[in-house]
Amino acid sequence: MRRWYEASKKYMDYRMGVLGGAVMGTIVALINLPESAAGGLTAGSKQAVYTFTVGSMTTKMCEHLAVRVRKKSLAYLLAVAIPAGFTITASYGIHTLKGTPKPLQSTIPTMIAAPIGCLYWARRKRNALEEMME
Repeated sequence: MRRWYEASKKYMDYRMGVLGGAVMGTIVALINLPESAAGGLTAGSKQAVYTFTVGSMTTKMCEHLAVRVRKKSLAYLLAVAIPAGFTITASYGIHTLKGTPKPLQSTIPTMIAAPIGCLYWARRKRNALEEMME
């Protein structure tokens, strides 16, 4: 099991997944709680699990694009557009499934956080790479 976990860290950022899952799950639960307690808890749980799994993978995708594309402006564009676009689309898809009272409103936090988070992460990783190369 330990070997699997170590190998999976190449594709998933577990720390960011846990942090993102807790924050986004709570926000989405609060958005949907006024409709019904069950709907709010269902929506929040879906968002937390989704953000943990997909968010931890898109964080790594963002990181790889930021450091592997040579041209800096293109690296930032791809490192934000691809992971953020994927996560926003998938988040909306998850919330349109039965159980989320407000699917569009539940996706808005992802629409805001994903591009900002990806840009922050891309800049952080790209700057660390550039400092290492100096």
